[in-house]
Amino acid sequence: MIVVFLAIAFVPGDLDRLVARWTTGDHLFGRTMRRLAALPATLATGVRTAIDLVRSKDPHLLGAIGWWGFDIAVLWACFHAFGHAPPQAVIVMCYFIGMLGNALPLPGGIGGVDGGMIGAFTVFGVNVELAVVSVLAYRAFAFWLPTLPGAVAYLQLRKTVHRWRERDAESSPAPKAPSYT
Repeated sequence: MIVVFLAIAFVPGDLDRLVARWTTGDHLFGRTMRRLAALPATLATGVRTAIDLVRSKDPHLLGAIGWWGFDIAVLWACFHAFGHAPPQAVIVMCYFIGMLGNALPLPGGIGGVDGGMIGAFTVFGVNVELAVVSVLAYRAFAFWLPTLPGAVAYLQLRKTVHRWRERDAESSPAPKAPSYT
C-alpha cells in the first residue's frame, strides 16, 4: 500500500486539465471523465505535499505524531480499565479507521468516529461490549472532557477582549469632525 500511494505522486497534478483537452464537448462521457480525473490529481497533490512536509524535517510535525500517540494511549488505557486490551496494532488500526468517521456527513459529526471505531474493533474480533464501553470512555476523556475547561477559557477570553476594547477606546482620542472651510 505504501508503494501504491507513493506511486500516486507521479500522477500529474493537472490530470483533469489534460483529460479535458482529450475529451472535447459537453457530452456525458466527457464530463464524467473530467470529474473522474480530478480524484487522482487531487490524491497526487496530497501525496506530494505529504512527501514535501516529511522532507522539510519541520520539528512541528512531531506534534501531530505526539497527538496521535497520546490519543491512542488514552484509548489503550480505556481498554485496560474495562478489561483486556487488544494488540497494539489493532488499537492503532481501529483508531485511524474510526477517525475516518469524521468525514461522514453526520449532523454535528456525532457518532461517526465512535461507530467507526466500535465497528472496526468488532471486525478485528474484539468483544462488542468491551469495545463499546472502552470507545465511549475514550471519547469522553479525549473529546468531551476538554470542552469543559475550553468553554470556561472561551468565556474568560471574551471578557478579556472586551476589557481590551474598552481600554483602547478610552486611550484613543476622539475623532475630530472634518473641517470644510
